[in-house]
Amino acid sequence: MENGVAIKSKNRSGSISSPRHTLPPNTTCTYRFQGRISDHVWLSIASYWHEPLLSGQREPCPTRLRIWDGGGGGGGSGGGSSMLGDHCSRPKICDHSALRNHSRITRPCTAEESYISSTNSIIMQYYSKPGTAIHPSKFLIHYEFVDTALGGRPWANLEKEDRSRFRSCSRLFKGTQSGTISSPKNVFMYARGGAKSLACLYRIEAEPGEKISFTLYNVSFGSNANCQNTLHPYTDQYVCTHYDQRASRQSELEISELPWKDVKIQRSCFCDNSTVSKIPSGVYTLETVARVLEIRFKVYYVNSSEDFFDIYFHAKFRMFRKPDCPRRQRLRGSGGEIQMTISRGLPIDTNDSRQEIHIFSEEWHSTSRTDKDKGISQNPPSFLLRFIGKESGTALLNWLEISRSRTSSLLQSDIVSGNLSRSASLSENQTASSVFDCPFHCPELNACISDNLWCDGHRNCPSGYDELESHCDLKYKALRNYVILTSILVLIFILTIFVLVATIRRFRVGNKFAHDDMGPRRITTEETLYDQSSSTMSS
Repeated sequence: MENGVAIKSKNRSGSISSPRHTLPPNTTCTYRFQGRISDHVWLSIASYWHEPLLSGQREPCPTRLRIWDGGGGGGGSGGGSSMLGDHCSRPKICDHSALRNHSRITRPCTAEESYISSTNSIIMQYYSKPGTAIHPSKFLIHYEFVDTALGGRPWANLEKEDRSRFRSCSRLFKGTQSGTISSPKNVFMYARGGAKSLACLYRIEAEPGEKISFTLYNVSFGSNANCQNTLHPYTDQYVCTHYDQRASRQSELEISELPWKDVKIQRSCFCDNSTVSKIPSGVYTLETVARVLEIRFKVYYVNSSEDFFDIYFHAKFRMFRKPDCPRRQRLRGSGGEIQMTISRGLPIDTNDSRQEIHIFSEEWHSTSRTDKDKGISQNPPSFLLRFIGKESGTALLNWLEISRSRTSSLLQSDIVSGNLSRSASLSENQTASSVFDCPFHCPELNACISDNLWCDGHRNCPSGYDELESHCDLKYKALRNYVILTSILVLIFILTIFVLVATIRRFRVGNKFAHDDMGPRRITTEETLYDQSSSTMSS
């Protein structure tokens, strides 16, 4: 006798138990769990028991439990599907899950305590040979359909540092004008499925001449939202302030754009469960300047019962046409000037009385040699500037490549090594020594600059020290002497070439005239000699 039960994915999870009525001998009960295309099926047996009532009637394999991965299994055959389990006695048991209720949380069932399909269906077949009247049996099985869909397409070209962290959850959205991005619904990526953390990386790429409009509708970090969001007054972007400063345990949703492959600009960071809902519009929206946008979703679990109902985010994106900036935005060299006119304003504090603000790259004031000691290569010093306007105005920016003088480098090295006695003596004579260490320098910065910037007609040092007449007169005199000397040498070289060419031409012309005067000559023979003697006698 066969009985079949079909369980579909409309109810994403549930439990099945053994029939309460008595089963006649040779009864087979078949359960088919059929999920969606992207589903896997997760079975965990909370309890399984069978025992004969008559002690003298023990048969080999009186009850049999078989589980297939896929659509086979009917009629005692696997039907081409792989067998997950074939048990006459005790199958895999996750017995502690039977203690779970609304007030009690138990640890998740592991893969060794469960049956997990690699397809979207599982066939489970229970067979009782003697029947349950003389050989009763009971079982309780929990099932769940696991959604493995992630959206987008796999992103294979991850950077080396992101490859191990985001390998299981990295998606690329490219070649589409709009789409939806949301956190995974795969329970095995969450604490309830046994995971300790979740790390997902999503990348959106627009076509040339397009930009990205991104809208975040909601985000939740469950019980690990140990962070507070603040709104930056100038940039209008949300900043994460973590209560726990351990970087390895910080949960956040980071939104960044990449104007260049090796440059990432963070646009906003969310780390609590209520910031988005408090925005007046109810959603967070941004429009990118670059063509690439990345979303990093990192969560570290503290509650073993949390899953995608507790930890999630949901967002949408669309492309819109916008031309790229016509000016060259990545600058290299010894220095330069940038001028920006913004119709909506500049993020400058009106209470700041300073007319100029000097900013150094972090390497200039660094006193740590940890990276050098470890042999880690450091990137060249650089600045990333972003102009944001709220009121009309103009910004003028001068950037300058500087280096330390020999004395300043020794002083910095002594500070790192702790040699304070020599650093004190060096600092007293630092200004005087710097003049001799590098003739092209800015004394107010105590830094050396490139000789290309010295007296080039532009004020590069904040004080204009590089354009003083006392410096530039010497340079102009040296330049004038250099030009005069070079001109004389060039003139001598030209005259030498001219004389050499004229001499060669005269030599060639002289040889030609000498050859023409000689003319053709006859060979001397007896007849010519006779003719000459005759002419002599007759004369």
